[in-house]
Formats: sequence, C-alpha cells, structure tokens
Amino acid sequence: EDFRFPIDLSNGFPPIRKEFDAAQAAGELWPNMGRVPVFNVNGVEAGQSKAIARYVARKFGFMGEGEIDALLVDATVDHVADIVAAYQKPRALPDGDEKTAAMSKWFDEELPTWMGKLEKVIVKQSKAEGFAVGNKIT
Repeated sequence: EDFRFPIDLSNGFPPIRKEFDAAQAAGELWPNMGRVPVFNVNGVEAGQSKAIARYVARKFGFMGEGEIDALLVDATVDHVADIVAAYQKPRALPDGDEKTAAMSKWFDEELPTWMGKLEKVIVKQSKAEGFAVGNKIT
C-alpha cells in the first residue's frame, strides 16, 4: 500500500504537515532516522529510498539479466544521484542575484554537460534503443 503524507500549503510556507509531524513524534519513522520514506514488507520496516528502489527492482526483475546488468543499473542510479547532488549546490544558495546567476549557469551549461555524459554512458551500456541497461526495462 502506498501512502504519502499530505502537506498543506494553504497558509504559505513553511507547510503544515500534521500527519507527518505526528508520525515523527510517535517514532513511526525510526527505520529512516525520523525521515521518509519508510518501507514495510512482511512486517519488516526499512528506510532509504535507493535501498527500497533496489529491493523492489530485484523483486520484480528490473535489475537486468545478471550481476553485470545489476552493476550497470546501480552505476546509472549513482550517476543520477551525482547530478542531483551537483544541482543542490546552486539550489541551496540564498535567494538573490548570486543564486539566480548560479541557477542559470546550472541549467544553461552544467546540466547539459551532465546529461551529455550520462547519455554517453547509457548508449554504451544499452543493448537496445530506449533502454538504459540491456534490452528491457530496468
């Protein structure tokens, strides 16, 4: 069962997160050190979105056709995480001219460079057009 905590932005920022705050206060988010997501399978709870994604991918056959494909899937996920981490640097700057310039540089120069590198990796490891690894959905 998928559950997402509702967030109320009707009064602006910061958002009202009654259910999340209550779950956090009750200790229900302990598997992810007080954060979301928390995944429950057969009564076992775990945190960390990438660990959850890898578990689900393995369970439903989305890790490729063997250990080498699984390695390439993990590497691709980590490449995307590197891109997201690089984006966080300009995004975290305080609002103002410096942030505006850094965000423009990110979208105009840095992101296209990152995406070009990622595309080269995917083209070399894919065995069929439209797939990141091998020749099926991963």
